[in-house]
Amino acid sequence: MQVSASLREQHEKHKATRAILFQAPVAIETKQAIEIRALKAEATNLRSEIEQREAEIRQLKMDLADRNARVLDQAHKLCQLMRIEESDEEPRDIRPVKDIVDEVLRDYPDVTWAQIISVRRTRDLIGPRHRCYFEVYKQRPDLSFPAIGRYFKRDHTSILSGVKKFRTGEERE
Repeated sequence: MQVSASLREQHEKHKATRAILFQAPVAIETKQAIEIRALKAEATNLRSEIEQREAEIRQLKMDLADRNARVLDQAHKLCQLMRIEESDEEPRDIRPVKDIVDEVLRDYPDVTWAQIISVRRTRDLIGPRHRCYFEVYKQRPDLSFPAIGRYFKRDHTSILSGVKKFRTGEERE
């Protein structure tokens, strides 16, 4: 069977058309797709930049709060010193904390400074420890609770609690 040349030519064009129609689509990026991809990349970069700045802001807020607390602590100390200066009493000698504690520990011969600042919470140490807190607080009005806490290796709330307990007499025999 012989096929005419025009039929053969038509058949070849048909095959070429079918190949174009039924082959996998070629990925052609349009301007819009390129812009979308660029915008997504920019959004990702902006998100990470925002997260970094938020972390910096959090850190700055913490630093500011710390500085404010320090300023308030210094103002408190200055007010206490001004009250001492304005009072009619004779000015007290500012005794070292170690001397105050040594004086208190004379009443407790079995207790040492090392035991006072230790982490032990036995009954025989709590009374002398709280009395030391109280005496330092009473004799050194220039020291804040955090400052006293640093001497005793304690948090300021522990010092506050010990002073209150000693004042109310919970520890006294």
